Amino acid sequence: MKLGGRINMLEVYLFINPISETCYQTEKKIINLIEQSDIKIRFRVLPLLTLSTVKYAMEKAGLPSAMRNTVVDTLYHASLDYEAALFQGQKRGRNFLLNIQEHTLENNFKYTDSMVEKIAQRSDLDWKLFKEDRHSDLTVKTFRKDQQIAAEMKITTYPTVVVTNTNCPEYAFSIDPAKSFAILENLVMHPAEFTKKTSNHVQYLHSAKLKG
Repeated sequence: MKLGGRINMLEVYLFINPISETCYQTEKKIINLIEQSDIKIRFRVLPLLTLSTVKYAMEKAGLPSAMRNTVVDTLYHASLDYEAALFQGQKRGRNFLLNIQEHTLENNFKYTDSMVEKIAQRSDLDWKLFKEDRHSDLTVKTFRKDQQIAAEMKITTYPTVVVTNTNCPEYAFSIDPAKSFAILENLVMHPAEFTKKTSNHVQYLHSAKLKG
């Protein structure tokens, strides 16, 4: 599809808690939406780990404050493992993430090395390579870069979607897909609407820094 005579491409960035039920369901909905679109879409899922997201995750799961360190460790290691899985391809990385989310949600947020190995193999990852990558400096550096991106885009809650359009670089939309998925759906299915401003659950960002 073209807009204004040029090739139209969307970039969709989803910021998530790697073990959130809401994020898990949102990811699946967005993947399904993208598969229905006839335009080129670059889709990335980025983990978000801040004090506020940890607090929200604990409140959502009804966990006591005594479990805070356990929750932080789980979120951190799940985020690093996801980053490591992405080194073997976006599709495999996202598949690994969905499998990790499904398993942790079904098993009361338990996160063990044996479980990760099982999920990695189920996700067609090279376990030997993955085992090296999950503790590498490059994985940590990549994770920190994603946190910097979130900070630059003023992302503080999850799930949050940021959508940009290569033909409208002056616009970047920050959307709460849990509250207004219809807005995201409209942008993906009808990119010609990209410059039309809506007000519900959308923030207009004029300096998108989601490159690389």
